[in-house]
Amino acid sequence: MGSRDEAVEKLDTLREQGLDDTTILQYLIYNYLSSDNACEYLDATAEEFEISFGNEEQEEQEDEEDEEVEEVEEVEEVEEEDLPKFKENILAYMKMREEKGEKTAEYKCPHCESTLKNIIPKEKGDVWDSAAKCYECGELHFVVKTVDGITASILE
Repeated sequence: MGSRDEAVEKLDTLREQGLDDTTILQYLIYNYLSSDNACEYLDATAEEFEISFGNEEQEEQEDEEDEEVEEVEEVEEVEEEDLPKFKENILAYMKMREEKGEKTAEYKCPHCESTLKNIIPKEKGDVWDSAAKCYECGELHFVVKTVDGITASILE
């Protein structure tokens, strides 16, 4: 975009066409910011201007789910004799998440080749990566999760 005056003129034109500031802001973010910065910028701007992009009830539910995930992600060292309990807890957690509509997929542990289960994204294009602990052998490994499934590799 050119000068500030040109930008203000363009914004005024968009407003005259019936677009509200939120729609204009979304358009600018989606089209002119890199995807790495867009979400952070959008959240910061929304907070600053007290803009809500979604249902507040849904946001509260997502916050509660995030807290549940954080609790599970704080997995302490699991002794070999504790693996059956660890497996039971993980599978119960997966079942609970499936009941809430989350997608799961099975994959092979890169250490022991056991079939494991984990949550995957629902949206095409989303990629989640993290370390995971096998609930059969107790070894850590790296997982990359997409809507199509999970790829696991040994941490080096």
